[in-house]
Amino acid sequence: MAKYRKKPIVIEAVVFYAETSCMMKLSKFLPFKIEVFEEDGKKYFIIPTLEGPMRATEGDYIIKGVDGEYHACKPDIFEKTYEKAETGYAKESNLSEDVPKGTYLVGDNQAELVNFNGMEEIISNKQIKGE
Repeated sequence: MAKYRKKPIVIEAVVFYAETSCMMKLSKFLPFKIEVFEEDGKKYFIIPTLEGPMRATEGDYIIKGVDGEYHACKPDIFEKTYEKAETGYAKESNLSEDVPKGTYLVGDNQAELVNFNGMEEIISNKQIKGE
């Protein structure tokens, strides 16, 4: 049997708790209205997915997938599957404001967005390699 590894992608996620601060984050994060329900003392809301409605219960991570789709992930699965990704913001006008650190094409040159002394900067691979 063939084995496969997940591709290293960066996703966005918010943990769901029916508290005001979390609900405010979720309302900004999700493109649909949230209505919280309670059953057997557990709070939940419904996420519309391509596969049909999905129940997200308190403590679940709400994930925005690579195609902009949303779904819930149980905390134990999330912890086994994902790790915190560091992000930075470009100061260059030719890049968007929310650019995660990594390798990018800037004009005709490949460059790396890095954090240097607390400030994000774009430096070329020549500068990284000391050329």
